[in-house]
Amino acid sequence: MDNIYANRPLADIYAEIQERYRADSWPWILGYSGGKDSTVLVQLVWSALAKLSSEELFKPVYILSSDTLVEIPKVINHIDLNLAKMSEGATKQNLPFNPIKVFPDVSDTFWVNLLGKGYPAPTNNFRWCTDRLKIDPTSEFIRSQAFDSSGAILLLGSRKSESTARKKRIESHKISGKMYNPHPEIPTAHVYTLIEDWETEEVWDYLLDNPSPWGADNKELVYMYKNASDGECPLILDIKAPSCGKSRFGCWCCTVVKKEKALSSLIKHGEKWLAPLQNLRETLLFTQIPDNKKLFREHVKRNGQSLFIRGKLEEEGIKELARGPYTMDFRKDFLRSLLQTEREINENNPYPDSEYIYLIEERELHEIQRLWKEEKNDWESSVYAIYEEVNGKTIDNGIDEIGFLTKEDKTAVQQICEEESFPAELAMELLTTAQYHQGLRSKVRLKNKVAKSFKKEWRTESEIYRDLE
Repeated sequence: MDNIYANRPLADIYAEIQERYRADSWPWILGYSGGKDSTVLVQLVWSALAKLSSEELFKPVYILSSDTLVEIPKVINHIDLNLAKMSEGATKQNLPFNPIKVFPDVSDTFWVNLLGKGYPAPTNNFRWCTDRLKIDPTSEFIRSQAFDSSGAILLLGSRKSESTARKKRIESHKISGKMYNPHPEIPTAHVYTLIEDWETEEVWDYLLDNPSPWGADNKELVYMYKNASDGECPLILDIKAPSCGKSRFGCWCCTVVKKEKALSSLIKHGEKWLAPLQNLRETLLFTQIPDNKKLFREHVKRNGQSLFIRGKLEEEGIKELARGPYTMDFRKDFLRSLLQTEREINENNPYPDSEYIYLIEERELHEIQRLWKEEKNDWESSVYAIYEEVNGKTIDNGIDEIGFLTKEDKTAVQQICEEESFPAELAMELLTTAQYHQGLRSKVRLKNKVAKSFKKEWRTESEIYRDLE
């Protein structure tokens, strides 16, 4: 007797997949997060297509995984292992599956924004992370496939029974009588929610009753979900989707949710070596407490302007400066802690076959250093100095050749400015600007940049408040 899932025999589900696959020439893109729902999705499609003849397998099927670069190390190892097995299995079985992994652009990674630009840790009101880390990389791939083939089908493992919010989102995109739902951002892409009516028990029943066709062990998934009832983080299509911080496969540093479950549950069930990651996350949460903001964030905005908080405080006649990006002292301290934690978890990693785990990539360090030099007058190359301090070795800093101003120059400028009662930060910004514009024929950009520098707020916080009196 055939097994029944969402009131349908498994044979019927396979037949539907085969019929839709053969119906057009649009490539299929399967969202894969490594969780139970996306694993069921890939396994269903794999098993159904494996029954077709080679002549019928005429179009590619991409298995798309998005790596935010702040995934929990154990989870990303699980995903990488499965993607490697899928690639090997597809080749051996002569199937059209192509595992693809996408990453955020280096200018958009979590650490480049938080440490390089000084963005405060994300909140529900300032959730700058989701589009940069998840939506943009996946959308770019989907858009490119849809453009090349005049259309694409995106298959998601979303289920209505996961939560009331997810049920509403699935139903809000449904169009009666249509085979697929429209993609919210890409007109030529269409969404196929194959297991939207499945219950959680049916997902587990399928995984445990049907061995993985690419040779993975589905019981490992059971272990990862042990004693947990959390959902997984699917492929996110728009910023309105809820944060994945509460899910089994969310980012380990998520501060959008106050109480995360992804990391703490793994630590609770034996993965003690990951505990230092929790300390870093708690540090970020500490900076979000209203009374703590002035301790960690500048009194001017990133554009150099200062402004006072409006609204209730303004109505009460209270003048309080709005906080800007994280201070350089905080950014340097946190980068040091991040690199120390990277060393610590690798030293305590209980899995000897695991590759070295990078919490921050070298290309991100270079980008942060570039931003600090250009925006914060970091003539002493602090990123490279901190890296050497923590790891006892230097990093390939070819990009450090940009600029000729040094730590010694900075000391000299600060001394002169103190004697002349001139803002040292302004003097250094003017010198940094001249340095980065040397050799250019047109001086228009240089003049504009210098003009902007003089319009910035160079008074200290106490001087601003003093001038109000």
